[in-house]
Amino acid sequence: SDGARAGADPRRRLRARSRRGRTSRSRPGRSRTRSRCVPRPWHRASDRPPDRVAPALVAPSAEEDHPELICELNEKVDHCRFVLEGIIQSGMLPQVCRPDDDYAAKFMQWTGDAVLGQEMRTHLGRVAFQQQERPRQGDMARLAQVSVGNATLSRLCDMMNLPSMLGIPAPAGKGRADLVERLVSGLRDAAEACDSAMRPCRHAMGATMQACVAIGKLRMQTEPVCSAGIVRGQYMEWLKTFGVPDSRDPYTHSSFWGSRDFATSSGRFHFPDEPDTREELNRALVHMYQLERPLCYVEMATKHYPFFEDIDIMGAHAREPPTGLITQDFWSMRAEVLHKLYPNLPTLELTLYSAHGYHKEKQCWKASFHAVWRDLIVDRARAGVVRLVTVDQFEKESRGRDGRAIELAANLLGVDDRNHWSNIFDESSVKGGSFRMPYADKVSKGRLEGRPILPEAVLRFRFEGGRARVAGHETALKPVEWVERGRVRLMPDPVRMKLP
Repeated sequence: SDGARAGADPRRRLRARSRRGRTSRSRPGRSRTRSRCVPRPWHRASDRPPDRVAPALVAPSAEEDHPELICELNEKVDHCRFVLEGIIQSGMLPQVCRPDDDYAAKFMQWTGDAVLGQEMRTHLGRVAFQQQERPRQGDMARLAQVSVGNATLSRLCDMMNLPSMLGIPAPAGKGRADLVERLVSGLRDAAEACDSAMRPCRHAMGATMQACVAIGKLRMQTEPVCSAGIVRGQYMEWLKTFGVPDSRDPYTHSSFWGSRDFATSSGRFHFPDEPDTREELNRALVHMYQLERPLCYVEMATKHYPFFEDIDIMGAHAREPPTGLITQDFWSMRAEVLHKLYPNLPTLELTLYSAHGYHKEKQCWKASFHAVWRDLIVDRARAGVVRLVTVDQFEKESRGRDGRAIELAANLLGVDDRNHWSNIFDESSVKGGSFRMPYADKVSKGRLEGRPILPEAVLRFRFEGGRARVAGHETALKPVEWVERGRVRLMPDPVRMKLP
C-alpha cells in the first residue's frame, strides 16, 4: 500500500495520505453536491456582498488620449499597406492567396507564427540599440509579446483590409490573425526562393513589424497590464455573483454554453436592471472580446423593448458571406415600412450589427445582420405584427414590373434557394423575445462559431413624401456605447417604456 511504501519517512507518509484523499474524493457518491458550490444570485445591489465588485481592469480603452500613438499607427499601417500592395500585385505570394489545401494553410500559419516571433525580437533589438536610453529588457519582452498577439494581428488585418488585398473571403475571429501569420510565412518563403524578391520581401517584412509594434504600443497604453487568464478569473468571480442556481428561477440572461458556462451551473443569470450593474456587464462583454475570450450571452427582453430583428441570408452557392446584397437601399425600404406603421415618428434610428461567417450547423456561408430600432418601443405581440407586415410588403415589392425589390429578391435566391423573405426576416428572435448581446459569440457543437456580434453603423432616417433618406451615418462610438445600444432590456422608466 501507499502507507507501507512510505515507511518511517514523514514526508512520504504525507504524500501517501494526500494520494489516498484524492482517490477517495473521486469515487462516485463521495463528491460534494454541486449546489453547495453555486453562489447565491444577488438580485439587488443592496444584497450583494461589498467585495463582489466589478474588476478594476475593465476600464474602457482611452485611445483618444494618445493622439501621437494613433498618428504613428496610421502612418505605419498606411506604409505597410502600400508596400504589401506592390508585393501582392507582383504575384510573389500566390500560396498566401490560395493555399493548396487546408493542411497547407495551417502549415503556413504555424511557420508564420515562429517567423513572426523571431522577426519581432530582431526588429525590437535593432531599435533598442539605436536609442540613447536603452529600454528595459522586461518592457521589450512584453512589447514583443503584445505586438505578435492575436488581437494585434487581427487589428492589423482589419486596418489594412488584407482579405480584400489578397482577393479572398474575409475570415472571422482568430482567422484574421492566422492570415497575417500566413502572410509573414509567404514573405519569408518568397525572399528565400528568389534573389530578386529578397529585397522587396524583406522591406515588406520590416514594414509589417513596424505596423505591429505601433499597434502594440497603443495596446500597452490603453489595456490592462495582465494576462487574459487573470482577467478571466476576476470576471468569473464577478459573474458568478449573478448566476441562477435553479433553471426554474427568474432570469434576465442566458448563456449558449448552458450548464457548461464557467460562471453558472444552470446556464442562466439574473442581472439587476440598474445603471451600475448594466455598465459593468457592458464592459465585461467588451473586455472579454478584446482578450479573445468572448462571452456567449443572450439577453431576455423586458415586457416593452426596442424593436429588434435578425436578418439572415444563407449562401449555399456562395464562396463567402453574401454581405454585398444588403445595401443602404434595403435599409431605406425597411425604414419606410416601419414609418407606414408608425407615421407619428418623424425620424427613425437604426443601430446595425453584423455576425457574418460560416454557419457550421448548416454548412454554408451566412450574412447575418442584427438591427435595433431604438425609437420604436414594442411588446412581443406588436413585434410579431411588424414582422408579418414587413414580409408582406417586401413580397409585394418583389412582384410585378414596378417592384423595387425584384432584382434584390432574384439575387438573394441566386445564392441560396432558402432566401425567401419569410426566412430572411427571422421569426425566432420575435417569438423568443431574446437577442444575442454585442461582442458575444455563439456556440455550435461545443465550440465557438467565430461569429460574434460586431458593430457596423448607426443610420438615421428622415422621411419626405413617404420615402426615407439617410440623414446621419455614425460609426465612431466607443465599444461600451455599442453594447448599450444593443441592449433590449429597458431601464424602469414610465416615459421610455410607453408604447407608441
